[in-house]
Amino acid sequence: MLATDFVNHQSDNTLQNRQEFKQLGSAFLTAFPNLEETIEDQVAESDKVATRLTFKGTHSGELMGIPPTGKQVTFTALAIDRLVDGKIADRWHLFDTLGMLQQLGVIPPMG
Repeated sequence: MLATDFVNHQSDNTLQNRQEFKQLGSAFLTAFPNLEETIEDQVAESDKVATRLTFKGTHSGELMGIPPTGKQVTFTALAIDRLVDGKIADRWHLFDTLGMLQQLGVIPPMG
């Protein structure tokens, strides 16, 4: 589903190649082995597809140095994919990292 020269454009302006993106996905599946992904909305035009997603899972494994908390989290994401020959060549992916970290108790809630 990913083109050989796939690039993930992170919200912090870093880029990930295909292998790095797969490693990120693997890290999330290790941290949240029961992770459920729900497509809330999807819109396509020309060579781009925008998808709004909700993720739910239980933090059962280490994530970014955070030991398992056993807490259930729900967070949202937005992905805009550019397709070439039916494969994803570029992805601009934003997800609610702050909300996820607050739910895990790593960052206190605002207010």
